[in-house]
Amino acid sequence: METNLGLSFSLDRITEKQNFLCTDLEVWFVLEGSIRVCLNQAEFDLDKEDIILFNPGSSYSFDRKEENIICCARFSTNILHQVLKGAAPILNCNSALDINSSYQELRNIFYELLELHVRHQKQSVCMTDSLMLKLLDCLIRQFETRQQEVKGEKNGAGEDEAIRFQKMIRYINLNYQSDINLSVLAGEMYVSASTLSRLFHKYAGVYFADYVTQVRLRHACEDLAFTKKNLTRIAVDNGFSSSSAFNRVFKKAYDTTPSAYRLEREAQDVDHKAQKEQEQQLLLQEVLDKQLLQTDETDRCSVMLSADYEGKKWDKNWNITINIGTMFDLTLANVQNHVLYLQEHLSYGYVRVWNVFSKRMMISDGQTKGTYNFMLVDQVLDFLLKNYLCPFLDLGRKPNVIKRVDTNVVRYEEEYIEFQSREIWEDCLTKLIRHLTDRYGIDEMSKWIFEITRDGIHTDIGYYQDPEYDFFDVYSFAYRLIRKKVPGARVGGVSAIIYNDMEYLSTFYQRCVDENCIPDFVSMFTYPYIPFETDAETKGMRISPDKHVEAEQVGMMKSVMRHAGIPDCKLYISEFNNSVSNRNLLNDSCFRSAYYCRKTGEIAQDVDMICYMAGSDWINSYIDFNLPANGSVGMLTKDSICKPVYWSVQFLNMLGSRLLERTDYYIATKNSKGDYYILCNNMKWYHRKYYLKPENIDLRTDPDQYFEDAVPLDLNIQISDLEDGEYVVKTRRMNRSEGSLLAEWSKLDFATDLTRQDIKYLMTASFPRLTMQKQKTDQGKISFSIELEAHEMCMIHIYRFED
Repeated sequence: METNLGLSFSLDRITEKQNFLCTDLEVWFVLEGSIRVCLNQAEFDLDKEDIILFNPGSSYSFDRKEENIICCARFSTNILHQVLKGAAPILNCNSALDINSSYQELRNIFYELLELHVRHQKQSVCMTDSLMLKLLDCLIRQFETRQQEVKGEKNGAGEDEAIRFQKMIRYINLNYQSDINLSVLAGEMYVSASTLSRLFHKYAGVYFADYVTQVRLRHACEDLAFTKKNLTRIAVDNGFSSSSAFNRVFKKAYDTTPSAYRLEREAQDVDHKAQKEQEQQLLLQEVLDKQLLQTDETDRCSVMLSADYEGKKWDKNWNITINIGTMFDLTLANVQNHVLYLQEHLSYGYVRVWNVFSKRMMISDGQTKGTYNFMLVDQVLDFLLKNYLCPFLDLGRKPNVIKRVDTNVVRYEEEYIEFQSREIWEDCLTKLIRHLTDRYGIDEMSKWIFEITRDGIHTDIGYYQDPEYDFFDVYSFAYRLIRKKVPGARVGGVSAIIYNDMEYLSTFYQRCVDENCIPDFVSMFTYPYIPFETDAETKGMRISPDKHVEAEQVGMMKSVMRHAGIPDCKLYISEFNNSVSNRNLLNDSCFRSAYYCRKTGEIAQDVDMICYMAGSDWINSYIDFNLPANGSVGMLTKDSICKPVYWSVQFLNMLGSRLLERTDYYIATKNSKGDYYILCNNMKWYHRKYYLKPENIDLRTDPDQYFEDAVPLDLNIQISDLEDGEYVVKTRRMNRSEGSLLAEWSKLDFATDLTRQDIKYLMTASFPRLTMQKQKTDQGKISFSIELEAHEMCMIHIYRFED
């Protein structure tokens, strides 16, 4: 479908090798099947849901690899110049080769375009135009290659070839109607005409003059087909010196004259248009027939496994460390009991705490050098080591904050000791490390993890007061001190928010390399937020519409690490949650558990540790802490009720050591005995009205209003090549109807005046539902289906029945 704005969207099928010279901006989306692409002398495959972009001037070819359906979005050079206001950026977009960027937003827009054509064909072209412009906006925002363009200077010698090529394409598209002189352009770019000619042929696959002719002929053909201009006017309007020159070039290219072409187009236009529309309708019908767009109110997914496939190693890095709060929190009996419960049932071996130097720990007054009190530090560490737990110590400063939403703070308290000088802080840290090595020994401390974190939000506040304060000095001193005193301990940082700190981190880690203090691990916070600003003064973070935003953040951090020269450094996610709010009932809901299941599967193999946020609700206690569930970030409520997110970690821990397959909906694994563990989820992402306004969630009202839909998931599972016999299928399910904390509390009408017996009932009722059935193989196969409601998670355990 083509519109008057110079935008077109169509479906196609690659049946044989085809060569193309792109004069517009083209974006191709593989809806079904696979194709082979040759671009810039490189060959690669595009598989289902892959996306590739071709800039104007690109020379490429497609070849059929298997049966396919391709979507193509085209943007004319005129619309590009209007939207980009004359700029000539390069858009690099190729999901087959780029594993660090998220392409999900683009995929979603393509599916919207498809749905519009399949189901709403009577809509006006305005709907198509709006989605096409939305697609272009996404491309510019996420995939523009940013290059600094220096005007008025001889920057040509160092300028990237691709940038020069795009400048040449822009020059042609802006000037094809008049005289085009390569020598003039070469002079403007401070290179020779022969250099530009070779560069153009390298990228376009044709010579400069031939491409100019092709552009002029394309525009001339449009005039012949869609206007009543006479031939002389068409020749002049499209850059030909005369009508005779136009005739000569046209006949050579198309083996016919412009007049004959116009007559033929007039005669064939109706039939040609009808034929193209029929071809599009057949492809659209095939889309429906293949159920590439669901036409009912149930999502479907199939799990097809073979007993002969052993899969690949699957490391569990989400149950190594649990965040538990400030170091002072760990002096409290309630928090200690929760730590021991999580250790026993979820197998955590490390406990991460922060604000070691808080006023409540009473280590120092921050003004007196040499006088320190480590009594409470010893109390906390004695508790951990007595129970065979290792400390993960964040040495940084963090305010004590309780938020309903990002801008609605219930409580804010700076509790870090105000060290009056760098000298006092360094002396205090030195004495602390010496005290710990004397008390616990170097061998024990060699198991510990030390993190030096930077508060990227309050950058004006440091570890100590100094007019020349530099966080790198803090990191460098702590790193070298701990490395010298406890050589085996792990030391790293800086727990960054990648969207806020990317530029800073690139410089920081490069400096670590230059000054020989490379961290043992790089740490980051991961939340599904992106930055936004309403004006120059108001900036903040909001929920991202991209369902894969966390994987994108990990990719960005890995890019920073590669750029700094530390690509092999370990990457820890030191805080991970669906929300920064600790008064948001989503933290107590099945959404959070399904979120953890899906996101852990998505990013676990790309990082070395994931620290969930957090173990206990007690770390966010305050005067409003009076409900059975109040939206805090713990896995256990203050009354020790296991939230759905607790069960998601237990389900993840049950997974086998061999990964067979992972998708958004399931993680399929096998253990050493040959048992199958398949963890399924039906997570629904936020509705647009959720991420367009501040978070303020109370799921005691209508929970579905906050999410994209509540459509169930029909999961069809088949395992083939099994030994004949009888197998047990055991399922454990947690959903919004029964078994979850909010579901069981809702049956008590969300009462707030619960007795201790009522709380005990909630503790026993908030538990996954267990079912078992036996099934005999049929020709070496077992198969069954389950339906998951929105946000439901289900652990399926399949094993051979032995009498």
